[in-house]
Amino acid sequence: MNKVFHPLLDKFVVVCINDIVVYSNSLEKHLEYLQRVFKFLENKLYVKKKKKYSFVQEKVEFLSHKIRGRQLLMREDKVRAIQE
Repeated sequence: MNKVFHPLLDKFVVVCINDIVVYSNSLEKHLEYLQRVFKFLENKLYVKKKKKYSFVQEKVEFLSHKIRGRQLLMREDKVRAIQE
């Protein structure tokens, strides 16, 4: 996936194995970026699993972290495990 999205990486896309996160500062930009990502997927003939999609979220979990706005937080269960 990194090869597929190379031109978009660290501009508005993060890829980890087969998970794709699209980020933006505004809804308008986010929708524009999503269209570009879908074009990349269509051009590479990737199957879209609609049940895995989550759009225009203010907070998400990615790689065992919670991302909310410009904050990156560890999940509470991970923090507890470290504290114990």
